Amino acid sequence: MARDAVAVLDALGVERARVFGVSLGAMVATWVAADAPDRVERLCLACAGPTGLTLSAEAPAKGPRSRALVAPDDEAIARLAAALR
Repeated sequence: MARDAVAVLDALGVERARVFGVSLGAMVATWVAADAPDRVERLCLACAGPTGLTLSAEAPAKGPRSRALVAPDDEAIARLAAALR
């Protein structure tokens, strides 16, 4: 689904987007940000509470509202955190 979302951006000629996802959409948005961080201007996740992750205010300094999901053993979250740095 994340690849499909990026394909839609490509088809519309959108280089960077503000990405918002709710529930399953939040998981898709997370993968978009992890796999194509250069395409995501801002990321907002709602109702995204996967088991085993904690919310941390010690996020990369992208702005006052930045937050990061921290789970060192979770590859997707590690890639997302690295992309936000």
